[in-house]
Amino acid sequence: MLQNSGISLTTFGLGSDYDEELMRGLADNGGGAYYFIENGGDIDHFVSRAINGLIGLVASQARLVVRGKNTGMVTKIWGQEDDRLVSGAQLGDLKESNTRQVLVRLEVSPKSESNEVEEVMSYSLQFHSLIPGGNAPEQTQELSGSVKLRYTTNEKLYQDSVSPEVEVVLTIQTTAEQAKLVLEQLEKGKVEEALQTHQANLSQLQRVQHSDQTGQVSRMMNNIQSTIQTIQTDGADSKSKKKVHHGMYMQRRCSMDYTNAY
Repeated sequence: MLQNSGISLTTFGLGSDYDEELMRGLADNGGGAYYFIENGGDIDHFVSRAINGLIGLVASQARLVVRGKNTGMVTKIWGQEDDRLVSGAQLGDLKESNTRQVLVRLEVSPKSESNEVEEVMSYSLQFHSLIPGGNAPEQTQELSGSVKLRYTTNEKLYQDSVSPEVEVVLTIQTTAEQAKLVLEQLEKGKVEEALQTHQANLSQLQRVQHSDQTGQVSRMMNNIQSTIQTIQTDGADSKSKKKVHHGMYMQRRCSMDYTNAY
């Protein structure tokens, strides 16, 4: 594979006459990104963005492996295919001054109420460093750690521990999954149902917009609003489907630098 040779692959889809699944698949497996270019006038912007992104690379072939421990069981890595539960979330290239967010669903089965802290998940970020003076690029490096929980029946303590940042990322990922339903509805020619579903996605993102510190939610909302307008104008044609598909990819990727390109 290209990644094994230290080469990443970024793809571009222009207009509405291309295979988005192929472009996305090539980029995912090539460790790069897939850019949707709606208008020919934007080609320079996105190509320049992709090239400039190579300047700040700090690591390649990044992969996040998570494993449940003791009573913990990892049941989902949002934005990743099901087989990534075993092989790990493929993050590809990592760039400096960029935020990548990975959301994991962890199910726990506490045996009894206890004040003891229990280790429920381990994680390992594996990558090839591209920082000058570091280890050889072909050598895999690793950052690892674990997640620990203390169980409680105190509802107030639980409510106080809820993270707004996690709520934002969860909303981004759940609305990305709902975008699959929008695509299915468009495939069946159910334009009104698709509009209703995507409007609901927009409302969910709006609900957490105030908690987002990265600006990603606002850009994703703008993307959905633009897509809704396209569906209203063009119906269930290929252009509408391409925009829905790309919006879903953007949300699943959850990369601040990528989202800001739009």
